[in-house]
Amino acid sequence: MLKIILPLLVLGFLGYVQTKPSDFYFERSAVLKAAPEKIFPYLSTFALSGQWSPYERRDPAMKKTISGTDGAPGAKMAFDGNDEVGAGSVEVTKLVPNSTVELRLLMERPMKVDNQIFYVLTPAPEGTRLSWAMRGRNSFMGKLLATVISVEDMLGKDKEQGFANLRKLVE
Repeated sequence: MLKIILPLLVLGFLGYVQTKPSDFYFERSAVLKAAPEKIFPYLSTFALSGQWSPYERRDPAMKKTISGTDGAPGAKMAFDGNDEVGAGSVEVTKLVPNSTVELRLLMERPMKVDNQIFYVLTPAPEGTRLSWAMRGRNSFMGKLLATVISVEDMLGKDKEQGFANLRKLVE
């Protein structure tokens, strides 16, 4: 009986995973006690991103190659790090000075992804609100991962660490 029930349960679970939405969007915001022009360079240039990025801090020996004009659309950073960081590239797709940075994240490992990252700076009474968002499409493996762990919570912790790192630099 177990030989019949167990495969049916596994197939049922995998069928459930397949019904999960493919598109995702995660966003976190924080207010930094600094002007947008002080924050923007850390978001828009790869040369400065290592000073606050929680991902770059996980592997100080990560190999990075910057091409194009850093801080301009088309600039690209290829990276290859440890298992925690992975390998891929980030490209600047749009910049609005002191307001918006849009990036394309292509990961090769630990899994292939093609996501968009958005940084938006808006005035706030206490300083500047930084919204940090990611949008993309999940493969079946991404859906499976999101079913068994809260990817939003995991990424949220990374964003909170990034906000804390930025505060130390700009406040």
